[in-house]
Formats: sequence, C-alpha cells, structure tokens
Amino acid sequence: MIESIIFFGFVCFITASIAFRYSYDTLHPAIIFSALFSFVYVLQPLVLIANDSDKFVLFNGSEDNVITYEFIVLLIFVSLISGIYVGSRRREMSSSLGYNASHLTVLAGLVGLTGAGLSFFYLFSFGGISEVYGRAYGAVYIADGYISEARNMSVVAVPLLFIARKKEGMFWRHWALLGVIISPMLLQAILGARRGPLILVFMLLIGGYVGILRKKIPIVLAAVSVILVGYVALFLVSNRDAIYVGSKAEFSRGAFEAIKDLYGSEYVYGNSIMRYLLGGGDPFMGRRLFGHILARVIPSAWWPTKYEEVASYLNLIGVDFHVNNGVPIGLVGRMTGWMPAVGAAPGFVAEVCLEFGLAAPVFAFSIGYFFASAWIAARRESMFSNAVYLLMASMSVYLVLQSLEAFTYRIILFGIPTLLISRMVSS
Repeated sequence: MIESIIFFGFVCFITASIAFRYSYDTLHPAIIFSALFSFVYVLQPLVLIANDSDKFVLFNGSEDNVITYEFIVLLIFVSLISGIYVGSRRREMSSSLGYNASHLTVLAGLVGLTGAGLSFFYLFSFGGISEVYGRAYGAVYIADGYISEARNMSVVAVPLLFIARKKEGMFWRHWALLGVIISPMLLQAILGARRGPLILVFMLLIGGYVGILRKKIPIVLAAVSVILVGYVALFLVSNRDAIYVGSKAEFSRGAFEAIKDLYGSEYVYGNSIMRYLLGGGDPFMGRRLFGHILARVIPSAWWPTKYEEVASYLNLIGVDFHVNNGVPIGLVGRMTGWMPAVGAAPGFVAEVCLEFGLAAPVFAFSIGYFFASAWIAARRESMFSNAVYLLMASMSVYLVLQSLEAFTYRIILFGIPTLLISRMVSS
C-alpha cells in the first residue's frame, strides 16, 4: 500500500524535473500539477498512515482499495500529463498584438481598487475587522454570488498590472498599489485562516513576477517558497480555532494536523467516491457539471429555485447542489459506511471519474492539452494569453483540491473581464 503511494510521488517528481529541464519555466503546467497531485495523493495519505494506519485502512475499506485508487490516480495523472505534452508541442509563434501600457495600468488599478473597495465596504458594514475577525474562521458572507465574487476582482487586476509594467518595470508606487489590491485576500487568508486565498495570492505574485516580468529565480528557491507557503497554509488551517482578533489561545497544533481529519480529507473522500463508482454507482457523464454551471451563472433573484429545478430536470439522482457541490454523499455514504464532512471536496481524480466515468482519462487529457495550449500562447508574449494563463495557473488549486465547477466558474467569471479589458487597450 505505502509502496504504491511512494511510487506515485516518484512519478510526480520525475515529471516535474523533466518539465523544468525541457522548459526552464517554474510555471510549466506539468510542474504545477505535479506539486498539487503530490500534496493530495502522496503527502495526505502518508500523513494519515503515519498518524493511524488502522483507521486509514478502515475508512478506505482495505489496503487493496488504496492500491486500486492509486492506480486510478496514476492513470488520470498520466492522461493529464500526456495532454500537456501533446499541447506543448505546438509551435511557438510571435504575437503582434500591442497595448497601451498607461491605459492598462489605469484600468488594472481601477478594477483592483474596485474589488478592494467592495471588500472593505462590506467588511466595515458588518462591524469592521474586530467584529468580523473577532471569532474563529471569520468572514463576510454575502448572499448574492456575483457581489461576493466581485470582491475578488484583484484576481483580474494583478496579472494585468504586471503586464502593463512589463516593459518599463515595477516602481514602488506600483508595488504599493499591488499591496492594496491584494490586501483583502491576505486579510482573509491570515485572520480568516483560509488556505485558498493564501495560495491564490502566492500564485498570482510569483506567476506575475516570473511568468510575466520574466524574472529568473533559482529552482531551489522556487521549491522552498512553495513548501514554505504550503506549510503556512496548513498551519493556519490547523490552528484556525485560535486565530482571531483578541485571541489569547496558543498555537498548539502542528501544520500537519490540518490533513489528519479523515472526514475532510480530499484523499479519503475521493477514494470513497471511487469505491461508490466501482461498486456500481453511475457517473453523471457531464450532466452534474453542466447543471451546476448553468444554475450558478443565473442570479438567484431571477430564479430562486434554480438548483433544485436544474437537478430535477437533468434527473440528477441524489444531487443537492447546496451540499458538497452536488456530490451524492448520501449514495456514497451508503456504499462506504461513513459520510464525509459538509464542505469537503473529493479532489480532481474522483471528480472527473464521478463526472465522466470511463471517459475520465480523455477528459483529463483535454484538461492537460488546454493548460499546455494556454502556456504556449502565453510564451508568445500576447497580453491576453499571459493574463489568462496566470489566471488558470492560479486557479489550478481549485481544480485539483476542490471541484471542476469551482475552477470552471471562476475561469468564466474572471476570464471575461480580462478579455474585455485586453480588447479595450489593444493597439
């Protein structure tokens, strides 16, 4: 059992090494996916086994189930990397698309400051920092999804600001503007003890610095930075009960405590879905993903019962889009004998298998091809392509650790304004 996990970790390491030797680009999609897969499908199970191997086996059914799951993980990963390999063989071409740097700087600043302004407006509307973050896992919850996501327009602004300053460089005023734009996400990451915003900010900054400004950093420094940010993210999650304004509690939990919860583990949850599918459960063949995206893009004020009606119309048995992104946890629980935590995510492999069944390797290949094509386009120096690939690379954490819907929805939500702004300043 452990041998299969370690072997997959070795595959991820070799894949990332070859990708870097081929491209000398730390943002190569194979490197990004190797790191994310290593966290979910190598580090998580090894920590869980070290903590309590008997309980780990109990939740996964048997050691054979773990070995089978690792084989499926390897199959999906190889399909994904094969798509990246085929997509990255496309010939690089120069792009003649120019842009007005001054106009782009102004627009990026306006978009970013609008997002930051909305964040702070709602923060102080709910009582300010001491009120919102005066309790563990604090946050401002807004019912309207579009207003809630509009606060995150810094995700659009950061790549565009880096692109605007690519030729003349970033001066202190631009770094100061960047700091203001990302400050709400950093606040949410640190005081709200959330790993997602922290990793997202890191990816945007390192991606903009290396991928857009084309600054060279040693691969060892890049690897250490990734490990350090990952450790801090896990430490925040492990100690989130003690992190709030005015807290006097001690940070007594180690970073790896965050991934010792079997009920919330992406690895164990993902394996439970695979056991459900291998035990006769039916995949959705794209219907759940389509239904969730369709319902989510329509404002609730226009269609209050959209999630229930879409699930009924598409005959999505056992699906409740309000719980765990529509994963039929009731059906899965009856098969495995336990229920995952509310809000838990099964990870990329289980998601694509639940959604597409035997066609999952083909879908994984297409995802890899899509990422590689965007990476190649970004190397052409096209403004829009640079911004889109940085968005995709930053959002890849949602793709591997959360759900297909979380990634797809955010790419649509933030990709459209990026395209519009790019066209506005193109010359």
